Amino acid sequence: MKMEAQAVVFFWLIGLIPFLYVLIRGIMPLGLPLGRKLVLTALLFAVAFKFQILRRFAGPMFFAPDLPNWILVIAAWAFTSLLFFLVFLLAADLVRLLVWAARRMLRRPPITGVRAVNAGINLALLTLSCVLTGWGMSNAAALPEVRRTQVVDRMLPRGMDDLELVLLADLHIDRLTVKDDISEVVRRVNALKPDAIVIAGDFVDGTVEELRDKVAPLAGLRARYGVYGIPGNHEYYSGYRAWMDHLTGLGITMLENSRRLLPCKVALAGVTDPTAARFGEEVPDFDKALGNIPKGYYKILLAHQVKMTREAAARGADLQLSGHTHGGMVVGLDKLVALSNHGFVSDWYDIGGMGLYVSRGTYLWKGYPIRLGVPSEITSIHFSRGIPCEPAPVRD
Repeated sequence: MKMEAQAVVFFWLIGLIPFLYVLIRGIMPLGLPLGRKLVLTALLFAVAFKFQILRRFAGPMFFAPDLPNWILVIAAWAFTSLLFFLVFLLAADLVRLLVWAARRMLRRPPITGVRAVNAGINLALLTLSCVLTGWGMSNAAALPEVRRTQVVDRMLPRGMDDLELVLLADLHIDRLTVKDDISEVVRRVNALKPDAIVIAGDFVDGTVEELRDKVAPLAGLRARYGVYGIPGNHEYYSGYRAWMDHLTGLGITMLENSRRLLPCKVALAGVTDPTAARFGEEVPDFDKALGNIPKGYYKILLAHQVKMTREAAARGADLQLSGHTHGGMVVGLDKLVALSNHGFVSDWYDIGGMGLYVSRGTYLWKGYPIRLGVPSEITSIHFSRGIPCEPAPVRD
């Protein structure tokens, strides 16, 4: 199956960097026989390049390899532990460099037994990385709680007053997903009695044939004005047209550069994902999605990624709802994720008068199944023309 070229480069880089650094700073200095060092190097290679290895031996589905669940869980745990270890090792080496420089300036003699001390520190950091990853994976497995927020604007159409909209994003249903988890998400959403439900892309990782049973609970979503969705980048990796047809069959209106006018004076529009260009599918078209909307309608745009958010604002959208970032998944890492997503990672933003809300994701992609300080969410957005009890969080 065709893959996104940028994704290939990205996954080679996130494998190569930790492999080389941990090899040079973690394995080569060890006072071990050459044979044992080679064994550790081979193990490090397998962990660092797990995406490439799984793709080679587990079928063409780069984001949903066809392997037993226990292998995928162990591979994800080992790779994530390696990334944590890389960060901790870099920090430790910085401290070591500062200590060395200070002792040089003070003309202190070299510390004896430094190799054994460093090896002990590195082992402790590796252990911490493995434990922290296990904790983060446990957090990631937790079902999403409801996160309530609001939009208060006296200029909203009268039909929107007291409107309740539920946003889901990044379900990433795959072979590891527990069907009962999706059923519970549906139950929690329906308990909110929403007026409309929107799903901002990345429903699945895998083909319709593999996941038909896992996604079936989504047919139970209920809302006064209906359930709507847009494709995310992972739908293209998983068989785009087959999934658009199947999701429509589940009662989800898929907005592919199109819109629906709701009785509450909301024009709900959706665009495709930029990944479409690499698969010969229709690319995002804001003119088709947002053009010729009758006067007096509040325009809500669903766009999986935030790459073209400013273009959406320029085309007159009042509010954009997005996903894709998973909120950064880990406190601290979220800052890096924001850098690669035009500064957006989660929560509210103001884009030239257009509101933007970026979901932290409702479930999690199993390629990096970890959450630390960034829980998943079912987002309930309440619209009101009155005075709020608390102001909606808005950041520049």
